[in-house]
Amino acid sequence: MARANAASADVRGQAIGGLARSVARPAYQRLLEAEPFLRRIVPALIITFLCVIGVGAVVQVHSHRQAVVNNAKDDLALLALATAEGLGQRLGGNIAR
Repeated sequence: MARANAASADVRGQAIGGLARSVARPAYQRLLEAEPFLRRIVPALIITFLCVIGVGAVVQVHSHRQAVVNNAKDDLALLALATAEGLGQRLGGNIAR
C-alpha cells in the first residue's frame, strides 16, 4: 500500500510540476526577453538612489548647520543683553535700552 501511495504522489508531483512549468514558462520567457534592459537599468537605478540619498544628506546637514547658526545668534544676543544689563546696573544707568 505504501508503494502505491508513493507512486501516486510521484505522478501527482510530476503533474503539478508540468502544470507549474506551463504556467511559468511565458513569465520566464518575458523575463529572459527583458534581461538586457534590466541589466542596463539596474545600475542606473542604484546610482539614482545613491544620488537621492546624497542630496538628502546634504539638505539635512545644511538644515542642521542653519539651526546651529541661528541658535548661536540667539545665545549671543542673550549674552549681549545680559552683559549690557549687568554693566548698566554696575554703572548706575540703563545701557540696554
